[in-house]
Amino acid sequence: MSHGTLPAPAAAVGGAEDPPASRPAPRIGGDRLRRWARGAAGGLGFLLAAQAVSSAGIVSNEYLPLATSVLARMVELLASAEFLAQVAATVQSYLIGLGVALLITVPLGVLVGISGAAYRSSRTLIDSLRPIPGLALIPLLLLVFGQGTSTKVILAAWAASWPILLNTIYGVRDVDPVAKETAAIYGIGRWSMLWRVVLPSAGPSIATGVRIASSIALISTVGAELLVGSESGIGAYVLEQSIANVRHDLIYGAVAIAGLVGLVANTTFGAIEQKFFGWRLAKEGRDR
Repeated sequence: MSHGTLPAPAAAVGGAEDPPASRPAPRIGGDRLRRWARGAAGGLGFLLAAQAVSSAGIVSNEYLPLATSVLARMVELLASAEFLAQVAATVQSYLIGLGVALLITVPLGVLVGISGAAYRSSRTLIDSLRPIPGLALIPLLLLVFGQGTSTKVILAAWAASWPILLNTIYGVRDVDPVAKETAAIYGIGRWSMLWRVVLPSAGPSIATGVRIASSIALISTVGAELLVGSESGIGAYVLEQSIANVRHDLIYGAVAIAGLVGLVANTTFGAIEQKFFGWRLAKEGRDR
């Protein structure tokens, strides 16, 4: 075979695959609806179980309020402009932290992934720093930045950096060598190969890292608000209400809303991942 032609697809050579006309059309809408139905059923089952445990007195309502009471407090909080401002403060800090992590770790991960020397020399450092929890940095950050937004953003960025960095490194290193060799045969340069071969191939792995990092960044942000005593945010609101010794169902409602924020964020990033890399998810048989 000359260098001027590409090898024929496997189906054309061996006939192992069915012709496109014989393949069933994917039912994306139906599958998505079933996934949502299963998720709703699971959530409803959890609420019913919690309601039953509280109603039966198995756990005191002081520690586990009735699920219906928590839902009522959630509705009240979502109708409160003051509380929505706290939610907005948390979301803002979390998104900034995630964005900072994305801007730093994706280029760094690509650099480490494409260079064997950089990968070997950085493995020990990465393995040493990765286990350090962001919350362990709070005393130092308080000394330097105080209780402001900067502390929350830095903690969120630190926590989010590792999933993105590692997924970027492994995604770049797992690019099919045949694809790179074929591109080299056609005279594609190093920078062009990076943009046209390496990054598109590593894209699904990077997107997965961002989606995982999103949840971790949100957890770190709310945790920082609780521990640092921030002036704003969902965690700051929960801490304030706990000190004031208000009704527990109100605190549970605020915590549940933090969970809803995480659900919305994960769903959004999952939809973006599906839109741009659905072909890879389908190939790997992953359920989104």
